[in-house]
Formats: sequence, C-alpha cells, structure tokens
Amino acid sequence: MAGAFDIPGMLDDAGRAEANAAWEAIEAKGSGVYGNFTVSTADTIVQRMYPPATMARLAAIKRAWDPGNVFCRNHNVKPVPDGHAG
Repeated sequence: MAGAFDIPGMLDDAGRAEANAAWEAIEAKGSGVYGNFTVSTADTIVQRMYPPATMARLAAIKRAWDPGNVFCRNHNVKPVPDGHAG
C-alpha cells in the first residue's frame, strides 16, 4: 500500500497503522510534502511544503498583502516581520 484515505469507517486500527507505516517509508525517501494530503497545518508541515527560497518569497508577499495574518486557517505562511528581508 502506498497511501490511503482514512474515510470514517473504512479503515480499522490495523489498516490505519499499515497505511501510516507505508507512508512513513515513502516519506523518508522524499524531500517535500504535498499540502492537500496532509492532516495537519502545523508549522513543521508548512516548512516542508516549500523550498526555503519559495517560503521566503511567500512570506514577503504575505507581509505585503496580509500583514495581520488574517488568512491563517490553512497551511499558514506567516508574514515576514518588519525589518526582515525574508
């Protein structure tokens, strides 16, 4: 198994453990994360979604367009603080 959707009632605990183990093995060989298939919006996930240069560019754009971080209930890119180039 390379991946699974954990639709309520479809996977039991053993199936969920199998899917997680398969994904961890795949993820260990990878270098990124596809955000639409994550179950978390934690900062650690967001940092893995983008290369550093892209994250810096997105943070600078966020500072220009959403400095108050109003749009944050997602895979949040935090605005670059004042005085930082990114």
